[in-house]
Order: sequence, then C-alpha cells, then structure tokens
Amino acid sequence: MRSARGEAMDASANAVMSEKKGVILMTDYTIKLSTGDVKDFVQLTDRTPCDVDLLDNRYVVNAKSIMGVFSLDLSGSLTLRIYGMDKNYIEAVRKYFVEVNAA
Repeated sequence: MRSARGEAMDASANAVMSEKKGVILMTDYTIKLSTGDVKDFVQLTDRTPCDVDLLDNRYVVNAKSIMGVFSLDLSGSLTLRIYGMDKNYIEAVRKYFVEVNAA
C-alpha cells in the first residue's frame, strides 16, 4: 500500500489517513494488547513526541496513560491512532500490530 505521496505504508495500517500539503496528520493501526503488555506499551508510547490515542469502539483514551489503557477492553483488538510521524515509535510498537485483511 502507498500513501498519497507515494511512500510505502505498512500492511497493517488502515487506509484511514488524513493528509494536508503532503504531511501525514493521522495514521491508524490495529493492535492487540494483553494486560502484561500494557506497561511496556505505555512506556514506549510516552517516549514519542506525537500525540497517540487508543480507540475501543466508542471509547478514546490517551495511549500515554496507563490508567486509560487499562480502562479499555483488552480482550479484542484496539485502534492505535498516531497524530504525526515517528518512524522509531512505529518500529518499537510493531510487535503489537495485528495484520488486517484487505477487502
């Protein structure tokens, strides 16, 4: 999959992307976390300068908040929404990505 700028995108990234003047504003990834993963995930997320949210159906929480993450239903997949671009962060959390089947 390629972005509007022609850059290769990760296969697990949803096609939901907003672009303005060639700058990626927001990218969604589908992830899966266990209760044992939450501490490491929040520590990794806290290091990025980007704003990061986790979405679970109708709930949206700050992914840098351990209490917020634990308030979500971790039994299913979550949507990781990154506002901005931090390639190091994406590589660090890649282990939590869930492969999304293309329709």
